[in-house]
Amino acid sequence: MTAHSEIRQKLAAPAVATPRRPLGAAFLAAVAGLFRWLAGFFQRADTTPGTYGAYRLDRKIGEGVFTHDLLALVRTSIQSHRQLTWVFAGNHEITELTHAQWSSYLVSARTIEVLPFTATETRLLLTEPLKHSPMWLPNDPHYPRFDPAFWGEGGIERIHAEAGGWPHLVQLIAETIVDLVNDEGAQHVTPGLLEQALNRAVVSGDTVLRQLLQGECRLPGEWDYLSRFRRVDVQFPPDDEAVYQSLRRRLLVAEDDGQWRLRVPLMQRWLHVRG
Repeated sequence: MTAHSEIRQKLAAPAVATPRRPLGAAFLAAVAGLFRWLAGFFQRADTTPGTYGAYRLDRKIGEGVFTHDLLALVRTSIQSHRQLTWVFAGNHEITELTHAQWSSYLVSARTIEVLPFTATETRLLLTEPLKHSPMWLPNDPHYPRFDPAFWGEGGIERIHAEAGGWPHLVQLIAETIVDLVNDEGAQHVTPGLLEQALNRAVVSGDTVLRQLLQGECRLPGEWDYLSRFRRVDVQFPPDDEAVYQSLRRRLLVAEDDGQWRLRVPLMQRWLHVRG
């Protein structure tokens, strides 16, 4: 990794820009130089730019592949490139990143919590999926819409509940339903067709469900605890504090009368069938 002095050279003073100063040639050239340097850095590290979430970057720092100078580069860029936004994804809280003092390098960083869909947001996705697309004018008669009746009585609410509002899982169930409707030539969703779609979704969505439940288990005992939901609907919270906090951060569990259940029914269905 390049020394910090070299990093600072890459982020020269002319790169500074403010909201009152339009993007100038110096700023654009400096940012282009920064990303050329980053591309070369990742190439030397035998990896691909853009594929490292915060958790994986932290792990590579712990393995010695990257050094803390990478975080120093980010901090310097944040201070210098006022019209450039850095976004780190792939973790729930900064405390999960244990191989460097991330909070000291990114002391002014803001946490953006991406929450599950509300029932209103799920309804909007299922009835007006392209509402915010710039490809359509608001009053265009050809604007794609689904009549709520297409999803059957209580169908939208059932999809939202089965997915726990998880955006990817809402889409997974919805696209599986549409495929079945097309295959069977149906006019709308029936309870039997919806149940068939849920069973098919845990197969077609095996990769994402396996990753969400098993792949993100990084602590001893975490997967052991989750996998017990194959046999029981509720169980007492784990004794291990780290596992307790991790499962809550991952939005996988809900509490009922002092016991935990899986928050997303589709995940428990996957456990029964594929887990």
